[in-house]
Amino acid sequence: MEENKIDSAGLKQMILSFPKPGKEKLRVGRGMGGRRGKTSGRGSSGQKSRAGKGIKPYFEGGQFPFYRRIPKLGKRGLKNRTYILRTSQLNKIGEGIGEVTMEFLISNFALRPKTRKIKILFDEKLKEKLIIKDRRILMSLKTKESLNGK
Repeated sequence: MEENKIDSAGLKQMILSFPKPGKEKLRVGRGMGGRRGKTSGRGSSGQKSRAGKGIKPYFEGGQFPFYRRIPKLGKRGLKNRTYILRTSQLNKIGEGIGEVTMEFLISNFALRPKTRKIKILFDEKLKEKLIIKDRRILMSLKTKESLNGK
């Protein structure tokens, strides 16, 4: 008994000979006799009747678009990962602080290790004199004055 062996060309021909499911594609613009002649159902003129790219789905006719009206969402970079600290919080730690470094503030205030800058704002006078050892720790003018004891 011989087995029916089909090569790739024969298989392709067999697949192509199967009836296609669904409607046949409508052939438009084939003369004035049919419904879809001349302008092919697109109307007489204008942007939507032309071939090629149409109007983008987000285009609103020159009106300020919706995607630009809504606020920006999501992460906007890691450069500005700044934490704001108040002098009253520094007073709560207690006495004997002395030198203030970035590591000291991160460990005592449970900040993220990736904190880039810490800004110290003045809200009450500091109880003791502190020495800031890190240039990533920023201070307001009032805080600087209270540090120096003016």
